[in-house]
Amino acid sequence: LDLEPGNAWAWNNRGIVFADQGDPDAAIADYSRAIELDASHAPAFFNRGLAYETKRDYETALKDFSRAAALAPSDPDAFYKRGDMHYELSRFAQAAEDYGEALKRDSDDSWAWYMRGLSYAQLDDRQAARADFDQAIAISAAGAKAEMASEICQQLVAQRHIALSLRYCRQALAE
Repeated sequence: LDLEPGNAWAWNNRGIVFADQGDPDAAIADYSRAIELDASHAPAFFNRGLAYETKRDYETALKDFSRAAALAPSDPDAFYKRGDMHYELSRFAQAAEDYGEALKRDSDDSWAWYMRGLSYAQLDDRQAARADFDQAIAISAAGAKAEMASEICQQLVAQRHIALSLRYCRQALAE
């Protein structure tokens, strides 16, 4: 940074190091400096969103993920993380919508199918939840199908969707 104090990428990358070292406040400061230098630097917005998520500041993280999505509209990760923030804030319809946007950009993301399914389950749309869970399992790697079914089962039990969970609990045991 001494050699190129105006390099947004350098500030962003140092922020990543701070985040990896467990210092989200220092990471946020560096990502913010990168954004000051280049307001179109989508990775800095995304990474700052991750740092705010670490601090459980979901509203602020949501704003950063939204800005990252606007700057890099073909990137599924910003939409996925926006969905995560809506989910954490119990905004399940918005979460399902954002996971859907992520899936439009990467339909092979089994976790996006899974999270959208959980969002639908929270909205009591069992048919949509089941379809997404089935897709998540179908596209999971061969060795991970039972793990995905087990994860779905556990989450549905935790959400008290017992009837819906039985299908996936049985599937996890059968794999």
